[in-house]
Amino acid sequence: MNIEVSNEEIKSSNEETENTNKLKVPIPVILLLLVILALSMIGMLRFPQVLKDYKVYKTAKERIQNGETADTLFDLYDLAEKYPDSLPIIIRTVEQSLENGYYEQAAYIHDTYMVGKTLSDSLYDWTNMYISWLDKYFNTLEQINIIYEESAVEEIGSYDYDNIRKELNSQLYKEAYNHAVVYYYLAMIDESIDNAIDYLEKGYEIDPNCFDTRVQLGLRYRRNRDFKKARAFANEALSKDKSDPGALRSIAILDLLEGNLEEALVNAEAAYDSYSDGVFVRDTYMIVLFFNGMNEEANIIKSEIVEVSGSIDEDTQELLDGKITLEELYVEG
Repeated sequence: MNIEVSNEEIKSSNEETENTNKLKVPIPVILLLLVILALSMIGMLRFPQVLKDYKVYKTAKERIQNGETADTLFDLYDLAEKYPDSLPIIIRTVEQSLENGYYEQAAYIHDTYMVGKTLSDSLYDWTNMYISWLDKYFNTLEQINIIYEESAVEEIGSYDYDNIRKELNSQLYKEAYNHAVVYYYLAMIDESIDNAIDYLEKGYEIDPNCFDTRVQLGLRYRRNRDFKKARAFANEALSKDKSDPGALRSIAILDLLEGNLEEALVNAEAAYDSYSDGVFVRDTYMIVLFFNGMNEEANIIKSEIVEVSGSIDEDTQELLDGKITLEELYVEG
């Protein structure tokens, strides 16, 4: 059989086949395909963000262990808001908040996203356990607030501190209160450095993540002229969160007192960059700039302080004027 076909026949056959087999696709089907294509493109565009979000969830514990506590937790809060129905994300966020002393945030995440979720028996037990702990924590704060209100005297901002101490001490004999919180408040109002250290140490043993206990211990040990312990507690706070402005400021002050001006500048600037509105963060940065001979930069920060607070702290101004020494300000003061 002769199967050879001429070029003209092939060309003719191809044209006929092409014309014969072309489909007439209905308009609705074309529109559907376009919609599917568009959704696919959107999915491809969203994929990098979803992958980034998953990485935040997956690496949260590792980042916190690396000292990125605050940044990691705020990333988790964003995830919880973005994926409110994701139980793993909500659990991870509550868990890490509780483990790192962000109790108010843990309570908010629970009330906003955990309530109403279907839980396994083990998760239900865990939830009840931390709810009971948080209830005790917030009840303690509420009772302390009541104590202060009832101890207020006529002068605004003035209190009967003897009564406050008596009432706070009475809470230490009651299991209904969070004793770490009570010890912290006792330390804040005791004028004796030794007593304050004792209270903070006891609170630290119960819950080292309660408020800024580590930073406060470092401050009290500095006032007690034990710079080694002061630095140890500040460094411990930084190992927990390397952006902790209070701890960075404490290290900067110790560097100043020990004559390490360059190191003081690095840490004071880091504190300022982390949270310039932190307690005396601007003041310390200004002082460090001044002692490093950077007067122009110090004056810029001084202007910021005046703009925010209205004036420079009296003791700080006396230091700048040469009327008192660094030790008088940061150790004896």
